[in-house]
Amino acid sequence: MTDKLKELIEKATYKPVGDFASLMFVSNGEYDGFFGKNGYDNLLILGCENDEWYKISDYGDAFCICTALMNFNLDIPSDYGVPRIWFYEPVHIDASFRVSTVIGQFEKEKNK
Repeated sequence: MTDKLKELIEKATYKPVGDFASLMFVSNGEYDGFFGKNGYDNLLILGCENDEWYKISDYGDAFCICTALMNFNLDIPSDYGVPRIWFYEPVHIDASFRVSTVIGQFEKEKNK
């Protein structure tokens, strides 16, 4: 873990619900939640909203975006050393129920 990523995680406040323009995924150790150990790691999911990074989830083992209309981009910023995806419009996430799969959806599809 890079020093810059460690600093970002330490400063990020918890925000499980929001409309995020980009996301980063960090391995957070072996998953041992509701379904027990399952061969996957916990995901620390960080979301950027209005140029501020937040912790969305640190307990799930999967992330899913259900969409037929939107695309996303992926890169790995050297400063952080973890995958980042970003969108041309924010993805809405509500992780307040603390389930193992965190789901995002785009506003246009959410309102259908």
